[in-house]
Amino acid sequence: MNVSFEKDLSKEKAKVIVVPVANGNNWGLRSRNLNMEFGCALSGRIEGKPSFEGKTGQILTGTVATTSGFKDIIFLGIGNPEALEQKSFKGLGATLFKALKQTGETENISLISDDYEGSSLSQEEFAAYLIDGVHNAAYNFDKYKTAAKSDALSLTAVVNDTEKAKQIYTPLQTTTESVSWAKDLGNEPANKLTPVEYAKRITDELQAFPNLKVRTLDVADLKQHGMGGALAVMQGSTMNPGCMVVMEYNVSSHDTERPLGLVGKGVTFDSGGLNLKPGGSMLGMKMDMCGSAAVVGAMRSLAARGSDAKVVAIVGLTENMPDGHSYRPSDILKMMNGKTVEIGNTDAEGRLVLADAMTYLQQKYNPETMVDLATLTGAVVMALSHTYTGVFDNDDELWAKLNEAGKTVDEEGWRMPALHADFAKAMKGKLADFSNVSSIKGAGASTAAAFLHNFIEKDEDGQDKCRWAHLDIAGTATPPGGMASGVGVRWLDRFVRNNYEGKGKSPYLSAAPKVA
Repeated sequence: MNVSFEKDLSKEKAKVIVVPVANGNNWGLRSRNLNMEFGCALSGRIEGKPSFEGKTGQILTGTVATTSGFKDIIFLGIGNPEALEQKSFKGLGATLFKALKQTGETENISLISDDYEGSSLSQEEFAAYLIDGVHNAAYNFDKYKTAAKSDALSLTAVVNDTEKAKQIYTPLQTTTESVSWAKDLGNEPANKLTPVEYAKRITDELQAFPNLKVRTLDVADLKQHGMGGALAVMQGSTMNPGCMVVMEYNVSSHDTERPLGLVGKGVTFDSGGLNLKPGGSMLGMKMDMCGSAAVVGAMRSLAARGSDAKVVAIVGLTENMPDGHSYRPSDILKMMNGKTVEIGNTDAEGRLVLADAMTYLQQKYNPETMVDLATLTGAVVMALSHTYTGVFDNDDELWAKLNEAGKTVDEEGWRMPALHADFAKAMKGKLADFSNVSSIKGAGASTAAAFLHNFIEKDEDGQDKCRWAHLDIAGTATPPGGMASGVGVRWLDRFVRNNYEGKGKSPYLSAAPKVA
């Protein structure tokens, strides 16, 4: 999408004019002045339309004749200005994008931005947030369609301070572009996005950014590190070998400050393995890598906007396929941390990949906080549908900060129990240290998180060395409609922005993880 900011409306060029209207048909000063310049043609379109009151998401469209030609006018209801916040514009942007599509115009679209009484947002913030909402809504994935593609929108916002508006919009644009990349990865078919191809795309996309180092660990590397869990899942896909991709941002071997660690599950297709999924359940399993897409998308966003945070990340990329070489129910695996796992079901594979990736990150980088994202369980969808991400953690403050960041960007989580002794007991193995399936009914998302908690490194007193949160995005990553949502990119970016950016800013070094 092409975006610009101007101080004045180009009346001759503008084909579509967007006029935001607050509750009670209240207009901003610039919109009122424009209406006078057009001989009250704008207000004339609203007269006799009592159903349009400026409520949130209301749309009224029409055409007006002006001295500079006919113009399509879109009145966008923004509701109560006092209630406007950044996350409000995701829905407003989607509504406006639909209205713009109906005009058939893609160029010379002008947005009138104003200061609204009672709003805490400047007109520059208003314009930047709304355009970002449109940008997000404009995403599509049509690269495999042979029909002609639609043209990108060109949108100009009229504001007082163009430089301020650019400064606000640029990082938003960067993050939305990173979200779009994550969506692209999630929407790619599995025959195109194999683990090796996925690793190549990550490298190609990220290697150009300064201070961001990317390297791939192939099967031989994983064997050297003793990643028995990840390797077991990978061995069923003889045509498409698995790998892991490690990313270091602003990290050097001389650092004394412990970085933030991010981990993502990247199962590019999950058939269930020998415990084969039913056909209906297998559809959409190309998106079982959306946790990894969130992580690499967040790393792209941080690097593209020049964050000064120290972040390391790892994504485990593999297929889970049935084959003569596939791992089997009842197999016992030795994980990277030396613990053993008995396999109860080959369709509980993501936790095996995550566990080894988490161990690698901790042993190599000693992060002070580690966040993993995965489309891990159907149980979390049963509990929270597609509305909330399930959040499992070992620290109250970490949850509070994740919750704050998620609410800001409209990607909300719901805190779920993970550390209860019953859940830990349920993941004990009969012949090994652990089982990859639970011995109790129900609480499948919590017992999966309890399994992962076993792979948090412990100190000499048996306490967790790092703060940890597990985000089960099985519902939020793949909402109804069949397209990847890109959830997690904005959330992680905001979490880092709030807590890790700025000289010496690292909020968790002073105390150990704690749950009340």
